[in-house]
Amino acid sequence: MARRSPGEGSITQLADGRWRGTFEAGYTASGKRRRLAVTAPTKTKCRDRLRERMQEENGAFKTAVRDMRLKAWLDSWLEARESQVRPKTFEAESGPLRLYVIPTIGQIKLSELSPDDVRKVHAKMRRANLSSTYIAYVQRILQQSLKAAVMEGHQIPNGVILMPRPKTSISDREPIPLDDAKKLVEAAWALHGDGDTQDGSRWLAGLLQGLRLGEALGLTWDHVDFTHNLITVEWQLQEVRKRDGIY
Repeated sequence: MARRSPGEGSITQLADGRWRGTFEAGYTASGKRRRLAVTAPTKTKCRDRLRERMQEENGAFKTAVRDMRLKAWLDSWLEARESQVRPKTFEAESGPLRLYVIPTIGQIKLSELSPDDVRKVHAKMRRANLSSTYIAYVQRILQQSLKAAVMEGHQIPNGVILMPRPKTSISDREPIPLDDAKKLVEAAWALHGDGDTQDGSRWLAGLLQGLRLGEALGLTWDHVDFTHNLITVEWQLQEVRKRDGIY
């Protein structure tokens, strides 16, 4: 085998006397490594063909990068993202991207995105009576995905990534009044005593300990310490949506 510099591929002689050149060309859509090859009757011709084939592949990659649309990138990013975050987080991130971002600006090339395109998404969300807090959240997810695209070699205009997010709205929610909280606890305790339902325990844990729904549903007895009056919250029980017929 001829020793070549990294990135130049390798050349070997076959049993029949011909020469074979190979090089790594990224990965397939399923994640398998792509290894391309050329053959020639002589080592010199094999080296020339290998160089030409690598240049063709590099040109095709640059064209794919240059012409990639936002929708194609987000589809790819979300596919990888699904295995990186919790189901509820993935649902919260993928939902607005597919509902508002992709239909509005998904056909624009990554290299041609502009702040005005992002503002079009804002306008669509405002027409749906969504809060500025939620709009800012969606913009943050979009910008996060575009930063990942930059790491993959895509050219994204800085103005899109650095664009300020809308100011978050002021929440008008108030704490539950004490008398109402007592009524909720009483109602939950009544449910707890009903042999036909276990919802009461979940509501009591949520109201008294401030547990989220998934945290309360995922709580198991081995995480409840009656000796020290301590509850350890380490797990959540979350619904995994059915996709392609598989859970």
